[in-house]
Amino acid sequence: MTSSGDLKNHHISILHHWNKDIRSAPAIHRETNIPLRTIYYNINKLKQTNSLKHRDGNSRQHVLNGIEKKSYWSIYSTEQ
Repeated sequence: MTSSGDLKNHHISILHHWNKDIRSAPAIHRETNIPLRTIYYNINKLKQTNSLKHRDGNSRQHVLNGIEKKSYWSIYSTEQ
């Protein structure tokens, strides 16, 4: 498993080469030794969003704690 620090370094390296107009995945791979699949994934992300930021909304849903449940049910039980 790759650590988050390595992923951040990969993002920085790929973005650096992208900004230098090196758009070829094999060329970036030769210079950085980052796995090709990672480079292809990040190049596609750059083309779609112009950013390598983490996509929001694809994480585990938040579970309500006791206080949140009480306030939720007090709001929605009075509307019916």
